[in-house]
Amino acid sequence: ARQKLAVGEQKQKDELAAAQKKIQDGEHKYNDGLRQYNEQYQLFQDTIADSRAQITAAEEQLNQQAAEFESANTLYQSLVNLRETAQPGVPFTEEQQAVAEASAALDENLPQLVLAALLTGDPTMLQMLDQKESEGEQTFAETKTQLEQAKQDLQQAKIDFDEGKRESDAELADAREQIAKGEKDLEKISEPTVYVFDRDDNVGYSGFSS
Repeated sequence: ARQKLAVGEQKQKDELAAAQKKIQDGEHKYNDGLRQYNEQYQLFQDTIADSRAQITAAEEQLNQQAAEFESANTLYQSLVNLRETAQPGVPFTEEQQAVAEASAALDENLPQLVLAALLTGDPTMLQMLDQKESEGEQTFAETKTQLEQAKQDLQQAKIDFDEGKRESDAELADAREQIAKGEKDLEKISEPTVYVFDRDDNVGYSGFSS
């Protein structure tokens, strides 16, 4: 009877230890999963914020460059129009003079060249002005191409960002499901029921002692 009692007590201890280990393992697994999820979520938020900031900065810079291009192009077209309407020996009107002076935004030496070429009709000066106009056309064409490419690159960056965010959202959703599953699995592991017997509760021992 004593041997049976000892075997029963040992079995109970083993079952209790196994149950406690199962609970601890479940808690560790859950806590590790929760920690990994929190780390991934924080990294995701940081990456999203950084990407959005980069896209916003690029968009602002592109808009500024586009505005500067339009302003310079308008001035250039006014200068071309001045070239077509000006007559040698005829003083500039206030509007024409303003255009000539504003051309310094394109080239600091341009106002003097415009005045000298258009007012005097000097062939050499006109040839230099032609060259400046040709260079201006090429520059504007190249700048326009660069701006169009920048717009395409920015649009692609937005597409890549949205796609990456969808993938990250899916991964985080899966991680949340794993966390929820871990919580349910942990709830299923109940604390073991412990029964404490003394000698009087053991039928075999009681019968032997009586």
